[in-house]
Amino acid sequence: MARATRRNAPRPSERPAAEVFKRAACASLFADTRCVESVLAHRVADRVAIEPHAHHDLLQFDLIDGCAGEVTLGEQRQAVAGVTLMVARPGVRHGYVLRPTHRDARICLFRLRCRPHPADTPAPAALQAGLPPLDHLARLITDAAGLWTPQGTPLTATAKLAAAVCAWPEGDDATGVAAAAGERSPADDETPYGNAVADRIRRAVADLSRRVHDPPGLDELARAACVSPRHFARRFTADFNCTPHAYVTARRVDAARAKLLAPDAPVSQVADDLGFTSSAAFARWFTRQVGQTPRTFQRDPGVF
Repeated sequence: MARATRRNAPRPSERPAAEVFKRAACASLFADTRCVESVLAHRVADRVAIEPHAHHDLLQFDLIDGCAGEVTLGEQRQAVAGVTLMVARPGVRHGYVLRPTHRDARICLFRLRCRPHPADTPAPAALQAGLPPLDHLARLITDAAGLWTPQGTPLTATAKLAAAVCAWPEGDDATGVAAAAGERSPADDETPYGNAVADRIRRAVADLSRRVHDPPGLDELARAACVSPRHFARRFTADFNCTPHAYVTARRVDAARAKLLAPDAPVSQVADDLGFTSSAAFARWFTRQVGQTPRTFQRDPGVF
């Protein structure tokens, strides 16, 4: 029976092109987590305009939910609404002008430096618009965004991104994926930790993510997890591939970017919301972390 199974299994050259593409992307994810260049999940409360641009060495996956407008991908320009999916290959120009159509509008995306590079392999449909809700897919990317930092990608986030790649609809199967996702409960995406200490650390990190305006220090996090600061820092770094401080900084940068996406948002209000003592202090910090001033970022976000 086993021999028959092997004999009937499709050879790599016989697999659907989209499956080959997904396998290559997932292989890159697990071979080197540094291939995850960024993971973002932002609510859209106002008009968003991203000028068409290209990344010469990045493969980008976008999920746009609850927005209407126009998307540019290569030479293609298309009006979109509802749920839109886009896969932009390295060197392909992409951008969009969008406005939210409901209060839960969001943009979720991730960028990969793929090795081996699947650039020459046919991908899932590059642009799909008017899809049904894909909450499961959006949740996977959002959960990964809450874990990713520029300093490292924990295995939990890598697994969620791999699941997102595998679940990415391939054109006509989008409805089927949405239906299947609707049958899953949020608990299906929870990654269990092996012991009580790890579970307490996880709860402390969740509190940290909620308190970007007043982030707890290492001592407070360690007390919440009922361990010493040294043990907390060691376990955190092992699980997240970065220090607690780097994680806090990444979450605050994400929050600042999300608030600044509204072009008319006062920098002073953003600074106050994030707990900075002044606009000047916030501007210095943001410039140091992002490489551009808050005002420059508002004129050309560039994060998408």
